[in-house]
Amino acid sequence: MVFQWQRIPPNETVETATADTTETQLGTGLSIPSWANSIKAIMYSLRYAVLTTDEYVSGYLRLKDDSNLIEPFYLPLPVASSLAAAAGTHQAQQISLPIELPLKPEDTLRAYVALDMATTGVHEIDCNVLLSSESPAYREHTVMTAATAGATTPVASAAVTLTTLAGKCTENIGWLGYVSDTLTAAQSPGGYFKISASIPGWIDQRLRTNDLPSGLGTDIDSITKPFMYGEPIRVAKSDGLLKGIWPGFPVHGRNDFSTIYYPADTNTDAGVTRLFLNFKE
Repeated sequence: MVFQWQRIPPNETVETATADTTETQLGTGLSIPSWANSIKAIMYSLRYAVLTTDEYVSGYLRLKDDSNLIEPFYLPLPVASSLAAAAGTHQAQQISLPIELPLKPEDTLRAYVALDMATTGVHEIDCNVLLSSESPAYREHTVMTAATAGATTPVASAAVTLTTLAGKCTENIGWLGYVSDTLTAAQSPGGYFKISASIPGWIDQRLRTNDLPSGLGTDIDSITKPFMYGEPIRVAKSDGLLKGIWPGFPVHGRNDFSTIYYPADTNTDAGVTRLFLNFKE
């Protein structure tokens, strides 16, 4: 087996800066070597610039290739929030995950990021991928919800539907997501997602989210982790995420999952949520 860790943007290019809710490409793309047939792992880093009053950083990373073998594939960014004062100057977080994505040799791999909230500070991001000469053990995809407002009291938020792809799904292998928002002192938004589906054998699942820890004062910044429920081996090999076990569930073809966020308690800020459905092709 031949393998190589590579970087997007490639070579000596500086990290890509972003402060926007529209997608920003990291560099101009990575040229895939002639021997590479898959991506086996990913590691990505976000360096937070100064967060000003009541700003937060969350969003997603998207991978795609020009041959369209990978899409759709989304992952959550690390999460940070600020209270009343500027905070969080260049605090860095990394997330690493084992993945199984196909590649076409000599194709171009591209990465994009988008934030849930436009910020005053410009944040820096890059990612590294582990290229392999081996074929992927399977092909995986991830679909995601839009950034969705939660609720300020422990009641059901609006239901959001996630749909697997017709002809491209045999098993649900995990869930990822986060709660993010601006913060109020001495409050810590968090809760759980209820996931329902009309699939034979499916039982409603309740997945604990991350929490947004604040503090008693107002000059405090908060860093938290996105959560992931995955297969035991994947959970053991991942880092930078709050982790739970997901044994996998057979899902064939196009199916809808209804997702509802329930806050754990009453907070001034409703929370912004996003959920990611991970499945095998």
